[in-house]
Amino acid sequence: MIHEISTTEFIAGIINDRYDENDIVKYCSGLSNINAFWGALIVEHSKIAEIGNAPIIAFGKDATITKEENDRLSIDDRRKLGRIQNAIFIVEELMQKQEEQRQKESVKPQHGKENAIEQYITGSDKETTMQAIKSLVCGKKGKQAAVTIAVAVSDGYMSKAKFDILKEAFGIDGTKQAFNNAYKLYTETNSTRKGEIDAARAALKRSIESAR
Repeated sequence: MIHEISTTEFIAGIINDRYDENDIVKYCSGLSNINAFWGALIVEHSKIAEIGNAPIIAFGKDATITKEENDRLSIDDRRKLGRIQNAIFIVEELMQKQEEQRQKESVKPQHGKENAIEQYITGSDKETTMQAIKSLVCGKKGKQAAVTIAVAVSDGYMSKAKFDILKEAFGIDGTKQAFNNAYKLYTETNSTRKGEIDAARAALKRSIESAR
């Protein structure tokens, strides 16, 4: 099977035109580290290209060392170089697709964390409370979200949850550091942001009442 072939042997097969694009895609699908395979292709490409970049030395009184880029490659070497280049392009496309897939998966809702918020919500009508909080903080970042969560905690609607759980459950935007820094400002014993806290408390109360 193609997946049982060593990297060195498979690259040699590419160079000698024993494997085509489909074989390369199939081989890469069984690799745990496609980046390492790409690196091996780059090394082999450099080896072949260097044949054409070898210095031409003239032993004379005023001799100089010159290079003629790839002009010394034979037709066969040029074909080998072309096959390696094509393989590199194919693998780079596969690497790009893998990265795009990882990015898509990283933004998928993590339902475990969405459901995890329920254990932090108090009262019998948890769904109403969650929807009310979400309506106020979804898409918000930093202090815009932190003040609402701070009020919800201080007024007994919920207990404090970790940022990643809050982010997934309520759609909070921004960074963990920005949120936590702002949250501290609203929960300090001698907080000077009473006006913002009172406004958030009133907004949360209205949101809960309208959600019922």
